[in-house]
Amino acid sequence: MSEDVAEWLQRHCLRASNSGYACPFTCIFSQGKAKIAIVNREDPSDLYPHCPVEFIEDAELTEDRQEIRDVLSEFVNHVIARLDGFEDERVSSLRAQWQTVQGLSAEEEEFCRASGRLGLDPFDMENWPAGLLSWFERALPGELDSAFAMDLMETPGPAREKSAHHQALHQIIESFHLGPAANIMGPAFNAQTPYDEGYSLAEWVRRKLGLAQSDQLADVNDAAEVACQRALRIQTSNLIPQSRVLAVVGWARNPGPIIAMRDQPKLDAARFLCARGVYMASRASSNGPRLVTEEELGINEHPERSVLNCLPPALESGRCSNRRCGGLDKTKSAIMRLRHVLHSIIM
Repeated sequence: MSEDVAEWLQRHCLRASNSGYACPFTCIFSQGKAKIAIVNREDPSDLYPHCPVEFIEDAELTEDRQEIRDVLSEFVNHVIARLDGFEDERVSSLRAQWQTVQGLSAEEEEFCRASGRLGLDPFDMENWPAGLLSWFERALPGELDSAFAMDLMETPGPAREKSAHHQALHQIIESFHLGPAANIMGPAFNAQTPYDEGYSLAEWVRRKLGLAQSDQLADVNDAAEVACQRALRIQTSNLIPQSRVLAVVGWARNPGPIIAMRDQPKLDAARFLCARGVYMASRASSNGPRLVTEEELGINEHPERSVLNCLPPALESGRCSNRRCGGLDKTKSAIMRLRHVLHSIIM
């Protein structure tokens, strides 16, 4: 596992929170501004032979951010309540910090969320990498919570590089005059999982193009003409940083959707990126430009990115024998699952 992925897991995975307790491999992270994703991976049966606890369920769920926040706040309140009567400096510090967190303004909360995405302590800015604080202080209200900023911050990579990467990527947005799509394009799909949405979109595009199941997609721009109602314009840019950011997608008034990427010597890699760009331009850019990123998180994919990676092969061919099934227990909501996991920790 690479260092940047390990750091990402330290910020988002429950198992990384306490080495002395059996916690599940459950990752909690943003899926857009209003949603939180919870991804759980089962343990291989031989991974921890001496551990008396084995977690045996895979699940991917998405819930409203405020509901997840309420459950996590409930967990912290339970912990503090159980420590009532303990006279300890650490307990006093915990109570004081929690009181501070609960009294934050909307702007301060946004600042803290952005800090957390980079694994930084918002109350200890003296130890931040150079450049980050000035970036955060210059940001307009809502900018640090934008989809573009979240794409960059949630992508594994050293926090010290994020400010320079933001400047370079913002130059690309300005040079190509990239903005939001006018609206989300294509029909609404009754998809239960991100994979279902990706395949539903691909099947809809292929159906519109009149492709049989065995037919190959001749040109990704044929798909763009259907999904985006315009051709996808490809721009090469040497400003894309050498990182897990692969491309920038957005809309210009003329000619429409644009994907800016590094020069791709291999045609297959360029086609794959463009297919991901078709999804971002048609379904995920209504609030502004987005980033196409590479992720190797050990949890398959960020739920939205899983759409991006299943979409290209599904567009290329109608044969979807590897289509993934959700396999979730629909009788349990994400909130119930999370509450059960957290309460088991403090019992």
